Amino acid sequence: MGYNHVIGEVYRQFEKGSVTLKRFPDLPHGLLITDKKGDSVIFYWDDVRQKVKQVFPDKAANRVPSNSG
Repeated sequence: MGYNHVIGEVYRQFEKGSVTLKRFPDLPHGLLITDKKGDSVIFYWDDVRQKVKQVFPDKAANRVPSNSG
C-alpha cells in the first residue's frame, strides 16, 4: 500500500521521463529520484504518520530522516 502512495506522489511532483527512479531500501518503500541536473530527493513511506515524506540528501548531510516532524 505505501509504495503506491510513494510512486503516486513522485508522479504528482515530476513529469514522467524527466527524472530517474531508483529504489532506496534504507527507508520504507523508498525511492531515490534524480533529475537531469543531478539533484536528488528521496521519497518514502512514513509508517507512523501513514503518509509520504521526502528528504533532500544533499541538504541533509546524508542523514537518514527521523520520524519526528
